[in-house]
Amino acid sequence: MTSTTIYEKKIANGETQSYLSEDTVDLLNALKREKRPAVGPHYVPQRQVEEFAGEEVKMYLDSQFYALAEQNPQLVKIADSRLELHAGAIFLATEELINRNETTRKLNGECVHVHRLKDYSLHMVLAPADCKKVFDAGWGQRHGFSGVEIPRALMGGKLIQLPSEYVLIYAPRTKEEVTLVLGLMKASLRYLTGEEVQ
Repeated sequence: MTSTTIYEKKIANGETQSYLSEDTVDLLNALKREKRPAVGPHYVPQRQVEEFAGEEVKMYLDSQFYALAEQNPQLVKIADSRLELHAGAIFLATEELINRNETTRKLNGECVHVHRLKDYSLHMVLAPADCKKVFDAGWGQRHGFSGVEIPRALMGGKLIQLPSEYVLIYAPRTKEEVTLVLGLMKASLRYLTGEEVQ
């Protein structure tokens, strides 16, 4: 789940662009995790099982998540996640953006959601070059179904195809780590919209 081979192949085939800001790259390097938190054995739901954030950090992450959507209404909106029960998600705001490419179509425009019921980890979609940077810094891993078609029998009759860039980002434990995660969310939106994000 933490191998970067699939991203290295995509980078070698020309998908070299990073959408991380310089500040986010600096934070990613400064906050490199020496040890990844344990993640439960189930693909669904994929959850961290240790190193949870305190209530103040959770509230701060929530405020930054909603502020990001409010500051970019021409690009994104908040709606109930189609991939995660009990979660609001950031979605692309228009049909034109949703149909921008294969990745955005596969996710029906869903970009990022926070797992609010317990751990406050996140799922989001990052560019291949950014997935590699995040994994190398110990901040994320692939979803068990990333890059494969999920059988309808497992998803209540729905066909879901998650791109290989659909990744789990570990829960931030401090406000500084929330700033890092906010930078990752912005990179996700830049990648999926092709636009600058506030």
